[in-house]
Amino acid sequence: MYMPFVNRRFKKYVSDGVGVWTTQETTLAALSVTYQALIDGRISIADEIVVTNREIIDARAKKPTQEELVERLAGELGQFGYNSAGKVTGKCSEDALDDLGMAFLLSMYWRVAVKQADPSVSD
Repeated sequence: MYMPFVNRRFKKYVSDGVGVWTTQETTLAALSVTYQALIDGRISIADEIVVTNREIIDARAKKPTQEELVERLAGELGQFGYNSAGKVTGKCSEDALDDLGMAFLLSMYWRVAVKQADPSVSD
């Protein structure tokens, strides 16, 4: 199995063989990469969206529709900003959630980072 997140490819922001860190630097970079992709029209919605959601662990939970997921993603991406401590976050209010938005941002950023670090990786 291919594991891109190793120290020989990345000197910081990864735990060797485990995964990536969420830092202010990576969050800001992820916002920038995602914003540019949106401006360029390089993001589209697939016919079928697959996510891990609450219904996986709670049979009583309702599975969200594709439309609900897209609306949730757009809402979460739109709420990123600086909090009162000066940190960039998607949780700028007490009841705000940013899990879906942050997962999307990180996947956009690390896709670019992995492609840059390993020329054998392509879309």
